[in-house]
Amino acid sequence: MFLHGCGAVQVVREILHWERGVRVITEDGCVYEADYVIVSVSIGVLQSDIVAFTPLLPVCLLLLSTYILDTLSISYFLSVFYSLRCS
Repeated sequence: MFLHGCGAVQVVREILHWERGVRVITEDGCVYEADYVIVSVSIGVLQSDIVAFTPLLPVCLLLLSTYILDTLSISYFLSVFYSLRCS
């Protein structure tokens, strides 16, 4: 996953969210903080440990990605939108 719009393209390694917002940590150790982020990754990235999510993503989202990989052809396109709300 890459971070755009902050100068050079950065490889994202960790995304943390909590009641105050979101922190994104890149491969080279840079830290970016924001009120929110929009994350767009492939199902393969969701199922791997390429990007760490803290807290962990809900199991139902990971199970859905496994189901999609197991049942759909690569030629299908599907978008899943999931909003993480802090309460």
